[in-house]
Amino acid sequence: MSLDKDMVGFLLSKRLDLARAYADSGRKHVGLSIEALNGEWVASFRTMARDPKDWEKRAAHNDVDSEFTLRNLEPPYHLITEELEQHTSNVNALVAELREQDPDKIDEINEDLVSDLETFRKDAAKRN
Repeated sequence: MSLDKDMVGFLLSKRLDLARAYADSGRKHVGLSIEALNGEWVASFRTMARDPKDWEKRAAHNDVDSEFTLRNLEPPYHLITEELEQHTSNVNALVAELREQDPDKIDEINEDLVSDLETFRKDAAKRN
């Protein structure tokens, strides 16, 4: 497996983990029409994009996103192009701030990510 394939697989696995947790908690958004779900997804992304440090806002968005996953539907990414840029900019600013204030924390985060990816690779190799 290449690094790119591994990373895509890892991210998909994490997305499925979030969907499983959301399903286990009762699927709060299961009754929404696709139009209402699209609206919730856009609104939750916009809220999260403004303040990516707020884990409650991220969790709320993950729940709506998980409903898309469980319905095997693609979220309306085309409706959030500006917000996606805002989110990316805000996350990059947070990383730069953290790098300046606590460079050891950045190293720790990177080490954790590499460890999680290696565990995913090992588990994938066992399944194949």
